[in-house]
Amino acid sequence: MFSGNNGSRLSSSTEAIRQGHDQKVSIQEAVGLQSPTSLRLPLRFLPDAFAALRLPSHEIHYGRNRAAACKANGWGFKDTYIYFLDKTTLTVTGNRYPLCGQRLQHWQRFTNSIEGLDLEVKSLPREEVIISPQRLIKREFLHDLLSRAPGVEVSEDGLERLYHGHGHTCAEIFALRYGQLERLPDVVLFPKCHEDVEAIVSCAVRHGVCLIPFGGGTSVTLGLAVPEDEQRMVATVSLSYMQKILSFDRDALLLTVEAGAVGVVLEEQLRRLGVTLGHEPDSLEFSTVGGWVATRASGMKKNAYGNIEDILIDAVMVTPQGTLNQRLAAPRVSSGPSVQQLVLGSEGTLGIITQVVLKVKLLPEEKVYGCLVFPCFEVGVAFMRHVALNKLQPASIRLMDKRQTQCGALFRAVPPGSVSLLGLSTMVTRNLELKIHLLFVCIAVLLYVRLSRDYHNIPAKHYSVAPCSPLLLPTGGLGLRDALTDGIKSFYLNRIKGWREEDLCACTLLFEGSSEEVAAQQRNIYKAAKRFGGLPAGAKNGQRGYQMTFLIAYVRDFIMDHYWVFESFEASIAWPLVLKCRNSVHNYISKECKCVGIRHPPLVMTRLTQVYDAGAVLYFYFGFNWAGIENPMKVYKQIEDGARKVIMDLGGSISHHHGIGKLRREFLPNAVGETSRPSATRGRVAWSQDVLGPKEYIRVQKSLPYLSMVRTPCARH
Repeated sequence: MFSGNNGSRLSSSTEAIRQGHDQKVSIQEAVGLQSPTSLRLPLRFLPDAFAALRLPSHEIHYGRNRAAACKANGWGFKDTYIYFLDKTTLTVTGNRYPLCGQRLQHWQRFTNSIEGLDLEVKSLPREEVIISPQRLIKREFLHDLLSRAPGVEVSEDGLERLYHGHGHTCAEIFALRYGQLERLPDVVLFPKCHEDVEAIVSCAVRHGVCLIPFGGGTSVTLGLAVPEDEQRMVATVSLSYMQKILSFDRDALLLTVEAGAVGVVLEEQLRRLGVTLGHEPDSLEFSTVGGWVATRASGMKKNAYGNIEDILIDAVMVTPQGTLNQRLAAPRVSSGPSVQQLVLGSEGTLGIITQVVLKVKLLPEEKVYGCLVFPCFEVGVAFMRHVALNKLQPASIRLMDKRQTQCGALFRAVPPGSVSLLGLSTMVTRNLELKIHLLFVCIAVLLYVRLSRDYHNIPAKHYSVAPCSPLLLPTGGLGLRDALTDGIKSFYLNRIKGWREEDLCACTLLFEGSSEEVAAQQRNIYKAAKRFGGLPAGAKNGQRGYQMTFLIAYVRDFIMDHYWVFESFEASIAWPLVLKCRNSVHNYISKECKCVGIRHPPLVMTRLTQVYDAGAVLYFYFGFNWAGIENPMKVYKQIEDGARKVIMDLGGSISHHHGIGKLRREFLPNAVGETSRPSATRGRVAWSQDVLGPKEYIRVQKSLPYLSMVRTPCARH
């Protein structure tokens, strides 16, 4: 177990940092294998070299283990990468996901359709990470803190400062791989309990230290970034030791838990109690309960369990003014203003959340995946509107446009020995069509009707749980029956229905509840889909759609090795404007990429990811080839900001669940109004005494951290 430097002791490397010199630390040194000089080691090293990676999930996220187990310059665990087995086969390393070790050979059809994506041209990251020096250490602050709260761990270790000094925006990862984070927190503080946090905040007020709360580090808003011009000492407060379940009331189904609890670990604990939160954001593996509350998070199963504001009963938040706590576990009160509403969406600027009281539900009897296919996105949107209007939505329902539907091919596995089956779908639709056309039509119709009846429901015994995996997913790949079924479906859709394969859109489904509830949900959904011409596409396709959610960040890092930057942004918008918003954003991005000199067409994909009575949530993925672009991250932000303006001009939100942070703060005047913004700013400063979060939160600067880095790596073949 790697714990770095404890207490306030300084290593020799930290002393060098204090003298004002950048310290270059190799990946090996970053996980605790200290070396007096910089070492250049391959990034794709064997996982069994690191003890932290062998820990069970409830320990790998505890305390300071996670910084040792996670990548220093990318998303996720060090033993999980996407890489080439050979020229035609991709795989995922490790054993943490169902696709790990599987052969992925369907990716070529999708990637070959993306102009400018050449997987033989590489822009590999440097083999070292650069850790910037500390700017200011107030020893009197640390001594005062440790005298009041001796249990607090204080780390000045380079890895800890690096790991806690960034989130996971594309700009931050790009800087880690090809440049440098110019400013990092000076120290990282690890409280063990609520009282420790109270001592930290009190001492920070007394000594003028800036505090940045840290949960799981999954921020995509630059919320954890330290501005280069911050003059104060900056201390990041990590809640990674605060993960205990404090109480559980089985009769009231209320859970009190510390704010540092990691989603996937908490769910494992709750399953043993026979209950679930049901809150599953895409970052479930790493994000924390406190982070969900601070960012007003939304989970993919909100239709069954609600968003975080629907689950939250109470929260305890330590502020410079004192501890904020409603001290009430009643289901609803009429008094206001609501303490919860003050805490929700505060993003660490008002205080540090230490405990939360949440509603839980009994574990569902059944969990069934499904998938539908529609001839085009427009028809799919009409179906989704019908589902929302009639309140037919299951636990989760997502509509993917044609590009994202095609992207799902990346996650289609082929088991060893099944290479010959890869062309079976095409063979069925071409060769057999020519030889026994009439007979095949009959077989296709009969088998498709028969298979689609049962294909969406797979018994629970066919599922397996991968280590650290938040979802129950099948581990099998593409077999003979699947390949034959795909050929039949392809023939039926193309030749009989007359649908264009390149326009098809998939809708993934997740049903949860009792056996009767799930059966009723399925009947209603498939009946509604039939009304709009939709066809069932099987449970495995539905599972792959949700599986893609938890691997997409690994894909982003993979294609960044090949001169592509890729990021997501989202917004909610009223139903009448959903299609107009989606099309306007796509058109704007395509035109703007040409204007700024990007040589190849961008990749833009959209998913309608949540439905409400009044509107829906559009989740955009946007990427481009940055070869030859002097400052790709600045260009990326320019285009994304323009797309955000398009959304807001149409009446869309500044964000649905990602939050604001520093990345979108310039849009706040339009989101909250010019009249309310000064009042909110004054209230924030008065409440937090300007201790929580950098001053940059309350003023708009001309530049953002990491966006001024202009280094462009040379191509490596």
